[in-house]
Amino acid sequence: MNLTRTGIFRIPKDPLQACIRVASGQQLSGRLFLDFALDETCLHERISGFLESEQMFFPFVPEGEHKSVFLNKDTLAVLDAEMESSWIEGVLTGDLLKKNSVAVTMTDGTEIRGELLSEVPEDLVRLSDRINSSSRFMKVMSGKRLYYLNTTHIARVSETALQL
Repeated sequence: MNLTRTGIFRIPKDPLQACIRVASGQQLSGRLFLDFALDETCLHERISGFLESEQMFFPFVPEGEHKSVFLNKDTLAVLDAEMESSWIEGVLTGDLLKKNSVAVTMTDGTEIRGELLSEVPEDLVRLSDRINSSSRFMKVMSGKRLYYLNTTHIARVSETALQL
């Protein structure tokens, strides 16, 4: 932690390059800031924790700018970030996250296809069980990108054939 000039401790942050689409359809590229992790917490867990936290507004620095704007998570429709190859390989071969091939249509008409990643008990095998979890954001992996989809901005989810 850092001590500011006012004597208040500030928790260090890690910048994350990300693409964001807000509910109006506007797309922004830039940096958001995740809590610094001293342990081996993977990037996916840190992003999920950030998005699921109760904090409504978060600082975001759009590409080419030097000052933060504060965005409301409720207006955030999609956040996508590139994941490390080793993490992707672990997800594809491991059993920790349950996977369903899906096509997700957002309320603005955008379609995202990929693998829905769910952190649910083994006995919840139906797609309806997995998409009705208590998470505010659904995770869909497509290639090296992981999309965090705000469930309030999802119009439709359908299962698709496995895409390799």
